[in-house]
Amino acid sequence: MERRILIGNRIRAARKQLGMSQTDLGKVLGRSHVAISKIERGITKLDITDLERLARGLGHTLDYFISDVPLPPITPQQLKRLCREIPIAIPIISQEAWLQQPQEVLGYAYWHQNEVGKREIMGLRVKGVSIPPLIEDGDTVFFAVGIAPKSGDLVVVTLDNQMLVKQFLKRGKTITLEDQAGVMKPDNCTIEGVVIQVCKELFSLASDDC
Repeated sequence: MERRILIGNRIRAARKQLGMSQTDLGKVLGRSHVAISKIERGITKLDITDLERLARGLGHTLDYFISDVPLPPITPQQLKRLCREIPIAIPIISQEAWLQQPQEVLGYAYWHQNEVGKREIMGLRVKGVSIPPLIEDGDTVFFAVGIAPKSGDLVVVTLDNQMLVKQFLKRGKTITLEDQAGVMKPDNCTIEGVVIQVCKELFSLASDDC
């Protein structure tokens, strides 16, 4: 309410400075002098479009009426919604960069909080054909770090200081990791995480978007 009163006072002062009546100002918005009176007393709340029209009619910018006017307090529900809408930067690295310190980041993709949740997600730019047609040269895979895989999942593994994408398969008690190059057992590598998305479209890392 206090914010509406402060804006209303500025509208009234600007109107009187121009020698306009409430009826004259009402013509700018297509409203009656009674409606203008309620706006100036802070009873009626103006949306931003009407306030901008009114500002032009009074020879001022929108900023003249809202600068230094305190914003209404944010509610816990609004804060929670805002946090969900804040994008999270997901780093994209090369297959050789996983064990480098510091890691060389090729670029970023931006995901919403509700897509990420509490998971740690990384992006990996694939070099060479891995599991066609699912994953091919130049694709970017996004994987959740530290997630236990299920049979059929695509996983990112570390082998000989390099990151590779394999398919995790479990047949009875036998577990294998497979790709176009062949079949291997997980004993000689480390499973870093489970692939949750494959970006097959070519995109510019300079735009930081996927």
